[in-house]
Amino acid sequence: MSDKASTLDRKYSSRGDADGAEKEYSDLYNLITNKKPATDSVNEMYDELMKREDRVLKIVDRVVDDKQAEHARSKIFTETPVNRIPYEMYKSVRGLITDLQASKDYSDVWKATYKGQRIIYIGLLLMIIAVFLMLIQGSENDASSTKSE
Repeated sequence: MSDKASTLDRKYSSRGDADGAEKEYSDLYNLITNKKPATDSVNEMYDELMKREDRVLKIVDRVVDDKQAEHARSKIFTETPVNRIPYEMYKSVRGLITDLQASKDYSDVWKATYKGQRIIYIGLLLMIIAVFLMLIQGSENDASSTKSE
């Protein structure tokens, strides 16, 4: 048991130069193991622990919010509202053009094309263009057949 405690003690005491969350965890560990100078009262120690808990909860909340926002952005195509589809097609084409300008290799072209859900919206745009071209060709054929009669 003391070996585990001394291993943890060495592990966490060597983090004196860490920054960010690691430093806070190190400080919390030192506070719990009484390595910090003792506070005057238990209330001060409790207040300090609660401040640290609030910071940790804020970090966890921020991570959860980021994950939910990422999930909302990456919803599948069938859940996308109809009025958002033209915007997503525009964003996909604009992003593809930007990525193609920065590409240096043929594999970069494939990575740019298949990035995110870009392939769905580019494919949908190509299908819309094909339908319009078929309609134009059909109207030209109808116009030429009526002139010959």
